[in-house]
Amino acid sequence: MSRDGVGRLQVLNGVVNAEKYIKDVLHSKLLASARDIFGADQPFTFQQDGAPCHTAKKCMSWFRENNIQVLEWPGNSPDLNPIENLWSRLKRAVAAKRPSNKQQLMVPHHHF
Repeated sequence: MSRDGVGRLQVLNGVVNAEKYIKDVLHSKLLASARDIFGADQPFTFQQDGAPCHTAKKCMSWFRENNIQVLEWPGNSPDLNPIENLWSRLKRAVAAKRPSNKQQLMVPHHHF
């Protein structure tokens, strides 16, 4: 997410390791979202939490190889993390939709 919009959402199944994070999130969603929001070849700074799969050497190398600056961010700072507000809105939207299974959850309903 950025001040200019929300990027593409990826639902992940199972355990997320560095390889899965790179393949299913960074490569397939982050790059496309950055193009959607900022335009092609526009530099941006990416913020993520300190989850081990996010900060693995493979991931940090991927960021360097793709010329993406990663914001240094202190751990355990939910009050400073803007994604917490988005998660709250997402939870309310899901509760309002009242899906009974994952397939119903994935059907587009409305923007939050």
